[in-house]
Amino acid sequence: MKHLYLIILSMLMLGAQFSCVNDSQDIGPDTNDDDGDDTEVSVDPGIVRDFSEAVTDSSYIVFRILAFDHNKNMKCTHNFYYGYANDSIFRFYIKKGTYDFVFIANEVSDENASRKLQLIGNRNADRIDELKNIFFDHTAFDSKKHIPMVAVKKEIEVLGDTLYMDNGTQYEGVMPIAMTRLAVRVDVTLTTEVELVKRDFQEISFTNIPSRVPLLATEADWTTPIHNANFASDRTGSPYIYVKAKGDKPDWEQYTEAGVKKYRWSKDRIIIPSSTFSDPTQAANAITFRAKLKNNREVKAPLGWYTPNTSAIDPDPIETTQPDYTLPRNTRITFKGELTDYIRFDITIRGWGTRVDVPVENDY
Repeated sequence: MKHLYLIILSMLMLGAQFSCVNDSQDIGPDTNDDDGDDTEVSVDPGIVRDFSEAVTDSSYIVFRILAFDHNKNMKCTHNFYYGYANDSIFRFYIKKGTYDFVFIANEVSDENASRKLQLIGNRNADRIDELKNIFFDHTAFDSKKHIPMVAVKKEIEVLGDTLYMDNGTQYEGVMPIAMTRLAVRVDVTLTTEVELVKRDFQEISFTNIPSRVPLLATEADWTTPIHNANFASDRTGSPYIYVKAKGDKPDWEQYTEAGVKKYRWSKDRIIIPSSTFSDPTQAANAITFRAKLKNNREVKAPLGWYTPNTSAIDPDPIETTQPDYTLPRNTRITFKGELTDYIRFDITIRGWGTRVDVPVENDY
């Protein structure tokens, strides 16, 4: 009976992360190592919990902080988990020393990745190298789910309560964290003056989607990239196909511009996985955007950070003639399409949150 009780207790503790709790917990190996010299660390990741449970570009639902100790061969000494917290500033306690910190938001968008993160710090997975094996499935990237995000702060020396040394600079107070989304956001707007053409509109879709996205952009040496486009997904279904024209009642908005009657259809905030590969010039590896009309009329464009004749350059000139068909994490794409007897798109690709003043116009 005692053994049964221990098994049940262990199961309850294992499942604690997935319950709706507001309390944080440290599930790292040093939890019971209390010698009285712990010091406070406070961080501000710049993301917010929306009490209405709305999913936005910068919202979070759960948050995790991993601490890897330089004095212990990059061993994970703490694994702090904030389950369904409402915090905007996260406080935790740790011994003085030098650490690499990894901050993760919204891991529960992929429960398998979340389970692996829960185990970081145990005896069989206590080194920072373990993080290179954690990926988020492509199904974690959906406009209805909170976006997985990550940030890394390297070689932070914790000197005392809210006192740090970061890259040779000492400062005191709340440590600012710049979270990076592992996703790409796409916004699409189509317009036409021809009612018959808008009725012919069938769908937009994205193909060649990677099946998974790594938690980290590089391995634990922070220099070796981790690529994901070689794990292509065969799925082309939801959430990567968007059909809005059905039967005789397509979902278009009518408006007037300069005295001309026009029609407009928009699909905002499409969330797809980021995509990187070792040779960025290979268009065959690119995520591809497609727009379809009836009678097998279709336009497609391989997407990438710098693809001549298809995208804008953000915003500093790129000193190269080589195309780049990767879509790195934290990228945003805007399509403005005009339908006549063909389809023309203006495509702008930029960093998520930055702006590009002059888009590039291209006909397809």
